[in-house]
Amino acid sequence: MAGRVRTGPGGGTRARSPVIAIIVCTVTGELALLALINIARASLLGGLLAQIAAFILVSAAGIAFPYRLKEIWEAACGSSPASRSAPPSP
Repeated sequence: MAGRVRTGPGGGTRARSPVIAIIVCTVTGELALLALINIARASLLGGLLAQIAAFILVSAAGIAFPYRLKEIWEAACGSSPASRSAPPSP
């Protein structure tokens, strides 16, 4: 399953869903929940710190994305309005 490319509607790969990432997040979330329930030393503070670390990591990835993958960012209409050409006037 890891080497297969999933296609979206119409056969394109642009709209494919991140199946592997969803599965990994589900499994790790369940493991963390089981740890909080069954391990006496696990606390909600540890879970909170993990959530803060994950938020910082995702934020850094979001900040770096337009600079690291500029072509993909611009193709997704993520570029600023000033850098795009103005639409034709009627």
